[in-house]
Amino acid sequence: MPRTKRIRSKINRVMVAAGFQRDWFLIPLAALVGSFAGLVATGFDHMVTSSGDFFFGRIDAQTSFFLRFTMIMMLPAIGGLLVGLIQQFIARAKAAHGVPEVMIAIARKHGKIPLRVGIFKAINSSLTIGSGGSAGEEGPVIQIGAVAGSFMANVTKVSREHMATLTACGGAAGLAAIFNAPISGAIFVMEVMLRDFSMKSFIPIMIATVFGVTTGQLILGENEAIFNVPDALKLYELRAIEIVPYLFLGVLCGIVGVFYARGMGFTENIFSKLKAPQFLKPAIGGLCVGIIGIAFAYGFHRPFEHYYEPPAFYSNGYPVVESTLNPDSYRYEEYRIEMREKEKQALKEGDLLTAKEMKPVAPEQFKAETHNNYPVGNVTLILLIAACAAKIIGTCLTLGSGGSGGVFAPSLFIGASLGGAFGILLQKFGVLPGHTPAPYALAGMAGVLAGAVRAPLTAFLLVFEITQDYKLILPTMLVAILATMCAQFFVRDSIYTAQLRHLGLRMGSMSDMTVLRRLEVIDVPPIPAIMVQPDDPATRLLELANSCAANDFVVVDENQKYLGMILGQDVRTTLLQQEAIPLMICSELMQTDIPTIHHRDTLDIALDKFSQYDTSSITVVDQNNLVKGVLTRARLLKKYQRALEEPG
Repeated sequence: MPRTKRIRSKINRVMVAAGFQRDWFLIPLAALVGSFAGLVATGFDHMVTSSGDFFFGRIDAQTSFFLRFTMIMMLPAIGGLLVGLIQQFIARAKAAHGVPEVMIAIARKHGKIPLRVGIFKAINSSLTIGSGGSAGEEGPVIQIGAVAGSFMANVTKVSREHMATLTACGGAAGLAAIFNAPISGAIFVMEVMLRDFSMKSFIPIMIATVFGVTTGQLILGENEAIFNVPDALKLYELRAIEIVPYLFLGVLCGIVGVFYARGMGFTENIFSKLKAPQFLKPAIGGLCVGIIGIAFAYGFHRPFEHYYEPPAFYSNGYPVVESTLNPDSYRYEEYRIEMREKEKQALKEGDLLTAKEMKPVAPEQFKAETHNNYPVGNVTLILLIAACAAKIIGTCLTLGSGGSGGVFAPSLFIGASLGGAFGILLQKFGVLPGHTPAPYALAGMAGVLAGAVRAPLTAFLLVFEITQDYKLILPTMLVAILATMCAQFFVRDSIYTAQLRHLGLRMGSMSDMTVLRRLEVIDVPPIPAIMVQPDDPATRLLELANSCAANDFVVVDENQKYLGMILGQDVRTTLLQQEAIPLMICSELMQTDIPTIHHRDTLDIALDKFSQYDTSSITVVDQNNLVKGVLTRARLLKKYQRALEEPG
């Protein structure tokens, strides 16, 4: 063991001498964590797929009507019951969404997460999503990846200071591996979870995501975006006239994102007050999802035939999202509009026979063309609106009742269906600038995600990476930013920070030093300075202390320019020698080495001066060294705490 320490110490000296930072070892460790997290994330994805095949593998075109609808209703409830039993009697842990728990671990526990948390998270989430529960893989896989990072940090025995960084690396690598999106995985962790974009965090997290994605690609043997975009959509060119519709879509996505986040808190509150055994609550939520699923399946008979057997809003809904990005999916709506126009024209001309022939066929009879095996559906305005509403309600019921899963994928589903419906609406009114509503579905994905999570940078970068299409990034950027601003106007907390606030953890809008650098001393109301002059007798200090309840005193000249300070602790020490007090003057107690601070300086400078000098207050001066007041350590910290509570 001593030999190992000597070798490590020697390597460290060599690396530091070569110009590397003392925490250079985080880079190879981040690569190791990323590879491990990518392996774990790929395994979890396989668990979810296998669970879905187990629950829904028996439903096909030959399944009887009664059996199909019974399974649609009961499978989410069965999955919820299994999850409830595991959570209460085996894992003995409360239901969790994933991301907030990792944020708490990083902020309060130095990134330490028990290994069993990740194991049970993988099992419960695969059961919830596989049985049809409306939830996503991303929240769980972030937590599972973070557990992998925490485990590796514990094995390698890094310090508590660096354990949080490696935990964040694991979460970022897990998300990146699932989405095949290394940039978005890193940005999400830094934008949402760490609130820190410093190079100290960025480099190891970026290394981890690269190795996480590479590991996933090696296992799966492919390097493709999670949502494939047809060539027809890649030919899309943004026109200046389309800016106006995208402005409206951004506002709409922000409102829906707020409704989604509020709905999650509302259902969690209802189920927390529900007088039922804890293990039954996920089953009750699953049963409610199943009832909505029956209504949806009855109203929309297999609109995504051959690609998605359960109701559209079940599970993560990836095939449905991908079909909304396919321009061919909107051909039925175009066909129906065309046929109705022809029917109206025939009726106008009095040709009743032709008018009868022009009635559009049902969606299941219409076969949309598809190219390169891209998922396609016969989508309509009503279908997409119903899918959007069902996904919001279904996700709130699934997760609010105690099911295990994430809110990330549902946000993409809600945004895609909302954007597609918005595009069809423009098409109906004849004001669709482009040729297809599909780009609006893509922009809607970024908009609702940004509105719910308050991460616009992650939102549009993620949409870019998962589609690998640069041309569509401009409208997604616009919609994501507008949605974030709109959501911020209505609610200060995101879907994650709302949960953290209830748990007593405040997440600022940026990293700690950035908060302090944003604020100036003038933003903190100073207290009036109790001023004395150097030749004033020391008894003057006692009089002022009794009349003004002063602690520290500022020494000034006749022009009220700063000379030094007399600290309260020095005055109290002097009181022990009362016979000498009448003979002393203020200049004998004055300290001239205590610095001042300019009223336009930022608070990080003030905090640095407080840390260098053991004083509870610092004198605030202007450019002419005239005393403007006193800044206390308590007031600075109070202002900092309020800044952390400000919306991000």
